[in-house]
Amino acid sequence: MIKKKIKQSLYMLADFVETQVPAILILNMMDVAKNQGISINTKLLSEKPGIPVVPMSAIQKKDYSLLYETIEHILVHPLFVSLICNVLVNVLYFALMMASFVLGITLGFNLMEETGYLARISFLFDHTMSKVGLQGKTIMPFFMGLGCTIAIALFGSNGGFFVILSIFLFMFLMMWAVYKIFFGSSLSPKEDRVGLSMELPLYHKPNFGNIMFVTFQRTLDILFRALRVISLVSIVFFVLTYGFGGDPQSSIFYTVSVFSSNQ
Repeated sequence: MIKKKIKQSLYMLADFVETQVPAILILNMMDVAKNQGISINTKLLSEKPGIPVVPMSAIQKKDYSLLYETIEHILVHPLFVSLICNVLVNVLYFALMMASFVLGITLGFNLMEETGYLARISFLFDHTMSKVGLQGKTIMPFFMGLGCTIAIALFGSNGGFFVILSIFLFMFLMMWAVYKIFFGSSLSPKEDRVGLSMELPLYHKPNFGNIMFVTFQRTLDILFRALRVISLVSIVFFVLTYGFGGDPQSSIFYTVSVFSSNQ
């Protein structure tokens, strides 16, 4: 009886395969066939029509895992698998790694600001930083930038000229004096400079609830902005490396490399 049903189903399958529509052959009631001593060579059966064969019993939930794996293997394009494994996972890793650094720096800044120390440090260094056209409040990001220039993301200023100049100096943090010699006063025109006007707060006990709230708020803001930028850049380089079809030999980088080597 089972052999007859399989034979009838294979006739229907032969007609369906000719339509060139992706399909999966599911051999149901395999538990009954096993009890009757019937063995089916699923590998050979899969080679003939060129489609995957899934032996299972519909009443056994454990057999559905193989069916789901087969469907995922057919539907998921290798390009998306490579994109997720090679790009998105690395993007998330680097963004979280950067966020952990930002979390510690922001916590330190907020703690000094809450206790009143940050304003006094900025006031003390205002005369020194004014020599390069900046305000005293930039001293803390500069100190933290000695370890990692991510600290520039935490820099608060009046915007415009100060942000541009700070970013420029951060790129050459260990040798800003050399560039000052090269560019002279054109790096920080006196007419664009403004003095530092600030109120020195009293020393007081920090509010840890407020510190943690501001810390996590700023850290999440930096994390989301970093995810957008890093994701965009990573996807662009992924497309240039693997192309739209997932084949490195058809990518733009491969084409340019072959062209350059033949010159």
